[in-house]
Order: sequence, then structure tokens, then C-alpha cells
Amino acid sequence: MAAACERGAARPVSRRRPGDRPGAVLLIGRQAGEIMTALARHAPDVPVERATGMDDAVEAAARPAGTGDTVLPASAAASLDMFHDCAERGDLIAAAASRRRARGTVTPER
Repeated sequence: MAAACERGAARPVSRRRPGDRPGAVLLIGRQAGEIMTALARHAPDVPVERATGMDDAVEAAARPAGTGDTVLPASAAASLDMFHDCAERGDLIAAAASRRRARGTVTPER
């Protein structure tokens, strides 16, 4: 998951090494469209989806994940359009994941 708002301008999306690629990218935030465009140009083989909010993002991020996969919430930018700070963003991600777990849609860790 990537939240995007970088003080008025989206940062370019790039890969660190030729083989590096996420299994899927889920975007939220004001600049999600710009990042989607960059991903389409630079990583057209990576599935990209846009979510409407944190609960939607957690649900959508879990869909393509298989047993043993990791869902990594990673900020693409400052996310100033949606969150006061990184702590608030983390708290909201944790709360959405907890709600999903409470509904029984998450397999507990062993």
C-alpha cells in the first residue's frame, strides 16, 4: 500500500534493481493517479489498484496475498492530504487490520 501526497508534487516511481518488483501496488491519496501513471509507464507488469480509504486499502491489499506473503504498508510520500503524521497513519493501518482480524478474515499468526 502506498499513500501519496508530497507537498504538491508526486515523486517519480523507480525500481532499485532490474529484478525488484512488488507483487501488486495499492494506492490511496490525492496523488495516487499520478503514481498509477508512472507505474503504468515504468512497471506495466505490476498490478495496481486504487483504494478509497484505509479499511478499503487493507481489504484490497489482502486480496492478492497468498499464504506466506507479506503485505507491507509503505508510504510513497508524506500523505499530508490524509494524515496528520506518520504515527496517525500507522495507527489507522493497525486499526483497519485489527477490524479485519476481528471479522475473522485474517489467519492468525502461528
